[in-house]
Amino acid sequence: MTGWAYDIRQAIVSAWRRPFFTALLVVALSAGIGAAVAMFSVLDAVVLRPLPYGDPQRLMWLWSIRADGTRTAFAIQELVDLRERETG
Repeated sequence: MTGWAYDIRQAIVSAWRRPFFTALLVVALSAGIGAAVAMFSVLDAVVLRPLPYGDPQRLMWLWSIRADGTRTAFAIQELVDLRERETG
C-alpha cells in the first residue's frame, strides 16, 4: 500500500475508534469555516464592493450643531423642518 493510502486508512480507523473526538473535530472545523465565510461576506459587502451610487464622490455627512456646541447626526425631522422653512 502506498504512503498516502495507508495514512488515509489509518485516519479512518482512528476516527472510527474515537467517535466523540471525531464529532468534536467536525463541529470545530465547521464553526471555523462558517466564521471565516461570515467574516469574508461582511468584508466583501462593506469594504470590497463599490458603493451602489452613480457618483459616490459626492456623498457627504450631514451634521447638526446643537446650542451647546456639540455636533450630532442630522435627524430626519430636522430635514423635514428645513424643507418646510425653505418652501413655507
